[in-house]
Amino acid sequence: MITRIVRLSIREDREEVFLHYFREREAAIGQFPGCREVRIFRDHSGSSVFFTISEWENEGALEQYRNSDLFKETWTFVKSLFKEAPVAYSLQRLD
Repeated sequence: MITRIVRLSIREDREEVFLHYFREREAAIGQFPGCREVRIFRDHSGSSVFFTISEWENEGALEQYRNSDLFKETWTFVKSLFKEAPVAYSLQRLD
């Protein structure tokens, strides 16, 4: 399983737009083949920093999503809201 964490710094005047857009897309992302879960968090300080955390069955499923029209459309819009460049991590759980 792959856990994908993406830190997004959104312009303050675009926070509500971002949250509304994410909520519209959340179910479609969560239902994408190989996605087990997708959630959004806000930095506890109340800043305009958000984190998306998604869990994928494997690297192949994540790559299929990243090459999909759903991702391309979503990412194109969300990029227009950035205050700073995003930071992403793909993690594999060690048991």
